[in-house]
Amino acid sequence: MIYLNNMGNWLNSRPYWEQQIWLFANNEGKLDDKKIEEIYTILMEDYISGEKHERTPLSFIGISKTNISEDQEQVVYLKDVYNLKHVNALQSDQKLVFGKNLTLIYGENGSGKSGYSRLLSSACFSRGDKSILPNLRETKVSKSTRASADFNVVIGDEQKKINYKEDEKYDILQKFSVFDSSSVQIHINGTSNVTITPIQLKVFEYVIEAFNDLEKKLNNEKARRRTQNPSDGRFENESIISKFCNELDHKVSSEQINQWNYSSSDAERTAVIQDELQKLRKLDVESKKKQLTLEVKEIEDLVEKLEKINSIFNLEYITTTISYINEINQKTDLSKRMGESSFRDELFLTTGSEEWKSLISAAKVLLDDEKKFNSEFALTKCPLCKQGLRNEELSLFERYWSFLEGKSLNELKIAKENLEKHRKLLEKIEFPKFDVDSPGARIVREMDEEYFNHLKEQIENSFVINKKVKEKTERLEVSDYPKIAPLFIEKLKTMISEINKQIDALGNPELDIKKLEDELNLITHCKIYSQIKEEVITYVKNQSWLKSCEGITFPRRQITTKQRELFDQIVTEEYKRRFAEECKTLDCNFGVSVTTRGASGSTVKELRLNISADHKMGKILSEGEQRVCALADFMTEISLDKRNSGIIFDDPVTSLDHVRKRQIAHRLVIEASRRQVIILTHDKVFLSYLADISSELDTPYEAHWIQRLGNRPGKISLNSSPKLATLAVIAQEVDRLIVEAGLLDDQHQQQQQRLVDSFSLLRSGCEALIEQVLFNKTIQRHDDYIRVSNLNEVPWDDMKAGKIVDMHGQLSRFIDAHNRSDTMREEPITIEVVKSYRKKFIEVRDELNAIKKTKRLELDKQKTNSPW
Repeated sequence: MIYLNNMGNWLNSRPYWEQQIWLFANNEGKLDDKKIEEIYTILMEDYISGEKHERTPLSFIGISKTNISEDQEQVVYLKDVYNLKHVNALQSDQKLVFGKNLTLIYGENGSGKSGYSRLLSSACFSRGDKSILPNLRETKVSKSTRASADFNVVIGDEQKKINYKEDEKYDILQKFSVFDSSSVQIHINGTSNVTITPIQLKVFEYVIEAFNDLEKKLNNEKARRRTQNPSDGRFENESIISKFCNELDHKVSSEQINQWNYSSSDAERTAVIQDELQKLRKLDVESKKKQLTLEVKEIEDLVEKLEKINSIFNLEYITTTISYINEINQKTDLSKRMGESSFRDELFLTTGSEEWKSLISAAKVLLDDEKKFNSEFALTKCPLCKQGLRNEELSLFERYWSFLEGKSLNELKIAKENLEKHRKLLEKIEFPKFDVDSPGARIVREMDEEYFNHLKEQIENSFVINKKVKEKTERLEVSDYPKIAPLFIEKLKTMISEINKQIDALGNPELDIKKLEDELNLITHCKIYSQIKEEVITYVKNQSWLKSCEGITFPRRQITTKQRELFDQIVTEEYKRRFAEECKTLDCNFGVSVTTRGASGSTVKELRLNISADHKMGKILSEGEQRVCALADFMTEISLDKRNSGIIFDDPVTSLDHVRKRQIAHRLVIEASRRQVIILTHDKVFLSYLADISSELDTPYEAHWIQRLGNRPGKISLNSSPKLATLAVIAQEVDRLIVEAGLLDDQHQQQQQRLVDSFSLLRSGCEALIEQVLFNKTIQRHDDYIRVSNLNEVPWDDMKAGKIVDMHGQLSRFIDAHNRSDTMREEPITIEVVKSYRKKFIEVRDELNAIKKTKRLELDKQKTNSPW
């Protein structure tokens, strides 16, 4: 029991509301809704009201123990599993049935047994590999391919169907724990959690549950109070009121909330403002300003065009034009003088020919090359005849080369291009249409008609002069150009200034309108605020409540810390004690100890070798020793886990000898009297031990056989397994199968299967007769010793032995493990045939038992008459 008075000092330091939880949990267990409401009220008073409440201190002295009792769990067991899909290559038409106590499932390698083991490991609690692959020969693995199966689970008096899907967790299936090869290494070389909640520590669990309930209740109220700001979407424009509402929080005081109130005077002021606004808007000042601004723009555009004309079409333009024409004329004369005819004379008639040009060009190249080698070189002699050259001859050479380079022609071309560019400036001039209908002109005429007429005449004259200048330029004339007078535009600029003064004189009523609109907006917001004021008050109260709740915490970590202090006293010592017992039972005293630590109601444990705590056990112990230690650890967990309803083993005795197999078989059969035990194995020795010990201890068990028929693994033969048929049950099982077959239609596949299973049982019965009766258990398969004392009662009879051999051979023809002839396949097995063989079996069994009984009587008589 947990003694709360030992925790008195710690509990006295806890807040009052938490102390109440401890008292309720200790006295009554889990707190009901009424108690939670009571604690919640205290919590709100302490944190929300803002007032200090005088509480009578609670005393934990004298509380000797908890009143919590152990919960009575309903009996839960797996009934069957069927409708398998995507579980390896197993078929969906098979059903595996489980007994309430012990279920033995035998299957050889490749039979499909491992597929069922993987399914159970995936569905139930397991530390091993939970993955399941589909039939890779038929199914392409994808994310959507998941194994599934249907489980029937019995809970008390009710049966529940579970449609299991891989990777989904089902609480009821977690009550069953799996031990397999992959979990061995986790038990041996790793740490693992064992969920244990002893009754002594149950009060901590109830306190934590109360915290969860209170927190849920608190969060629900928080969600209810986290409402939307009542001003959201209510104010179209901004004001000090809308800003205040947007910033509402727990700090807002009642004085701030009550600073605005809408009254009748506000309604009267609203009417006055609306009237003043109407008058100001009727002035239509903006429209007038807009019109005057447009007029300014039109005159400004006119000024811009006229300034462009003045900037291009002026005296400077005429001067430049004449200069370009003079240059062209000069270059034209020079080109004529420098032509080919100027070089002709009576001596050379080929002057100007291509050959002549080549000669002159070669002389120029020779001169340029010579200058490269001698920068001071000057042409004073003819390169060919070496005679001196006079200035006249030198000038002739220069003219030759200038002619060849086309210098004068290029200069003439450039001069013409310059004139053309200059002439195109005139084309860029846009003479505005200046009449009463053109933009700007109308306004100028209205303001000064005399100036309008003068400017109109100037523009027209400029247009005519522009045309004459173009004509003279085209004719390359340099005289008699008309005089150009600049357009007078200063008057236009004066007009722009006068209009701008009119605009300024109109004033800015928008400022007055803005002031009135702001005042009207504030009054409107005040009216809206008055309508939502109560909502604002509630909202602020909720914000204040939520702020106060920020100080509420549920100290789970402190509870867990205190729980750990008691954990070692209760769970750890109990775990170590039971582990030692399991090691003794399984004869695995290898110097292994378990180290544990508490963590919120669970044990984190690790197995260590006393002789070498720094090394993993897997590095030192043999594979068989590791498996036995892991099994002891697993059984310890199960014995302490009150929620566990059953355990499942997949080949638990791999790598173990016969002695160890028998010890484990004995331990598991004993456990089957406490909870459901399911064992899947391919080990016939282990299977036999389990069956024999179950019979010795009167523990009910069921045995099934998983076989591979052709390419089809997972064929289940219920209540059938190799070498397990006992003479006590064979006849009963055969009778049961005959009855079931009689309920089915003739030729029905299931009827034929039941009859085949009957033959299989009878064949196993023949083997059991040999072992149990004919040899009187003197030599039993898989035993490591011979029972010599049993030889005296061996009822050997050659004729009876022959009958058993003959019957065994005949029965072998009917079972699925042997190939049957085509004739036998065409002729279905009948119930009458099965009954006839059953009769023969019973006759041989009874005859042997009679011989055995007679021999025992004779032995007893001999013992009585013996002098020894």
